[in-house]
Amino acid sequence: MIRMKVLFTNAPWFTKDLVGVRAGSRWAHVRKIKSQLKYAPFPFRMAYSAAVLEEKNVKVKIIDTLADEIREDEFLKW
Repeated sequence: MIRMKVLFTNAPWFTKDLVGVRAGSRWAHVRKIKSQLKYAPFPFRMAYSAAVLEEKNVKVKIIDTLADEIREDEFLKW
C-alpha cells in the first residue's frame, strides 16, 4: 500500500524590508520585516487541513517560511 504524503507551505514572499503575509490573514498584504512584527500570523487553514488529513493516516508536513524566516533560495533548495 502506498502511503500518501502532503506538503503545505506558506511560501516565501520577501523584499528588502518587507515581508508578505498570507497565512493567518484574511487578505494577503505586506508588512515591515519580521523582526519589527509583534507576531507572525498562525497558518490556521493549513493546520486545520493537516489535522483532517492526519486523521485519515496521511503523512503531512507544514513549512511556514514567514515564521522560520526561510528565504526563497533556501526554500527552493529544500
